[in-house]
Amino acid sequence: MIKKEKQLGDIGEIVEIDESKFECRNYHREHRVEGQWVFGGYERGSGDCFPIPVEDRSAETLSYSRLNEKGYNHLTVNHSVNFKDPETGAHSNTIESTWRHAKVTLPNYKRKKEFYGGYLAKYMFMKKCHDDVENVEVQAEKQQAEDENSEEEDDEQLSNVYTNYA
Repeated sequence: MIKKEKQLGDIGEIVEIDESKFECRNYHREHRVEGQWVFGGYERGSGDCFPIPVEDRSAETLSYSRLNEKGYNHLTVNHSVNFKDPETGAHSNTIESTWRHAKVTLPNYKRKKEFYGGYLAKYMFMKKCHDDVENVEVQAEKQQAEDENSEEEDDEQLSNVYTNYA
C-alpha cells in the first residue's frame, strides 16, 4: 500500500471528521453481519480526505475530546436535532457523502475485515484519479475558452486594420 502523509487543516481550513460503520446489508435477519468501523476526515478547501479502519468508536480510540486541547476549534452537530447547527453553521454533509461514495466501491460479497485497508486504498486511488481527470477537463475547457477569446480578438484587430486601410 502506498502511504502519503499529509496533514489536513491549515489555519482557517475546515476539516469534517466522522466515523461510519461499513457493513453488508443483512437481508436474512437471523444472520448477524460483522462490519468495520472507519474513521476519517475531509478538508473542504482541497477535497483531500483520509479513511482509517478502526476497531471501535470508543472515546479512547477516536479522542474527539482532545481536539480542543490540541488547539483545534472542534464544533459538533447533534443529528437528532438538526443536520446543520443553526448557530455555528457546522455540518458533516461532505464527510457523510464521502462515506457513501467509499461504500459503493466495496465488493458486494465476502468482505473481510483484514482487507479494509486495501478497500479504502482502492477508493482513495479511484478518487484521486477522478479528481485528476476533472482537473484536466476543467483546464482544457479554460484553455479552449481562452483560445476562442484570442481568435475573436485577432479577428477584431484584422477588421480594424482593414477598415483603417480602406
